[in-house]
Amino acid sequence: MMAVRRFADAENLCHQIISIHSDHPQALHILGQLALAAGRRDLAVQDLHQSLQQDPRIAHACFDLANALMKTAPVDQAIAAFRTAIAPISPRLMTD
Repeated sequence: MMAVRRFADAENLCHQIISIHSDHPQALHILGQLALAAGRRDLAVQDLHQSLQQDPRIAHACFDLANALMKTAPVDQAIAAFRTAIAPISPRLMTD
């Protein structure tokens, strides 16, 4: 639905899923993406944090969180989220 820009439909569907499964990580992640696309970065950060609390392995959620944090938080928080996002695919990049 997001690919064809049916954002309202996607948001409604995610809210329906969350009404049944309040801790559904993919639905929370999609809500975060939708909020980020709408420029609602604070809400995006909240939704993405919730998604990652349920499943910290969602690399795309870490990446989306880092993008949201770039505009709403100190840069070190965004960098930490980017590092978390790339850690599973490139452990060599994690060394300082």
